Amino acid sequence: MRFIALRSVVGLALISAAPVAALAQKPAPAAAAPAPKISKEARPALAAAQAAIKKGDFATASAKLAEADGLAQSNDDRFMIGSLRLDLGKAQNDVNIQGQGIEAVLASGLLPAGNLVQFNLAAGQIAYNAKDMAKADKYLTAAIAAGASDANVYALLMEAKIDQNKPGEAVTVLEQAAAAKPGGVPVPDDWYSRAFGVAYQAKDGPAVERAGRARVIAYPSAKHWRDALIGYRDTNAIDTQYVIDLMRLLRAASALKGQGDYLSYVENTYQKLPGEAAAVLAEGIKSGDIVLATNMTAREFNDVVKTKIAGDRASLPAGAAQAKGASGTGPIALATADAYFGYADYAPAIELYKVALTKGGVDTNVVNSRLGAALALSGQGDAAKQVFASITGPRAALAKYWIVWIDQPK
Repeated sequence: MRFIALRSVVGLALISAAPVAALAQKPAPAAAAPAPKISKEARPALAAAQAAIKKGDFATASAKLAEADGLAQSNDDRFMIGSLRLDLGKAQNDVNIQGQGIEAVLASGLLPAGNLVQFNLAAGQIAYNAKDMAKADKYLTAAIAAGASDANVYALLMEAKIDQNKPGEAVTVLEQAAAAKPGGVPVPDDWYSRAFGVAYQAKDGPAVERAGRARVIAYPSAKHWRDALIGYRDTNAIDTQYVIDLMRLLRAASALKGQGDYLSYVENTYQKLPGEAAAVLAEGIKSGDIVLATNMTAREFNDVVKTKIAGDRASLPAGAAQAKGASGTGPIALATADAYFGYADYAPAIELYKVALTKGGVDTNVVNSRLGAALALSGQGDAAKQVFASITGPRAALAKYWIVWIDQPK
């Protein structure tokens, strides 16, 4: 199976002029199907058109078919008109006339099921090459529904959706192709890149999330994880707390890159979560993305977290005791759990997230986002997936990403 590159799809000819001519043999019904029953009104014009085609008198054939259009009484008439117009297009090597014939045959509803893929594909390709993307969309979708198995049909349909500014529907086609694995071959990475890029340019947050997730499932890499999560952040209205949780997954996927990623993460955590900020700074310095000697902002963050860590760490046992006690509240338990999480001390964090859920007064989806992450990072993948599966609302998208990460080899 050879896949086309999506960006060059316009030049593709699934059915070039010669193959269309071969396809354009009169589409007689399958052997078991009855022959069309032509009405007495349309019969003379159709007979004259057929005779003119055989003689090569294309002007007369065209005129008689136009006459038959106005005389047609039934779908049988329309089927035969389409069939003869297909013959006329073949004889003239005129793809547009062939397309008209194919469409008429399909519209008659009398085409045997075994020919639906072939005819819908031909109609879709002709429309695509004519840049009639709405029509191409219609027929290529029908070809797939009828069982088309050529990967390039999905490629053409994706591009037709993109040309109509339907990024969400283009991503749906990508997902269908990935699931179908046409030809037994995985969909190429550039298809995912194309769908993701178009969705991102359109600022279609849900489509970005789906395309990005599909890509990291098919082609997991630090780059693709970063594209997916940063793309999701950029195209969805999420608050600072959500951003922190997203950056945690980015870090878990080893996908932080450049001082911008590291310093954005640190900026959101250094005041209340100095342990986490310090760890992220250290990783940025080790990777070479942050150079303290030349980065004043990083130095300032580093100086602040150094003064906070000792006292913050020492306060955690008392905070945990208070959270679990009679006077404890859900918000206290959540804040203390977050601090433990920041130090990668996941066992007490997990316990306190559960306390927060019991005590109440907290956003359940926020707590479960962090409980699931703590479970995942501590190696309790199955338990984490159960928690993530319970998350609803906007954070469900991040939960799905975490589930993908859990299921991937580490």
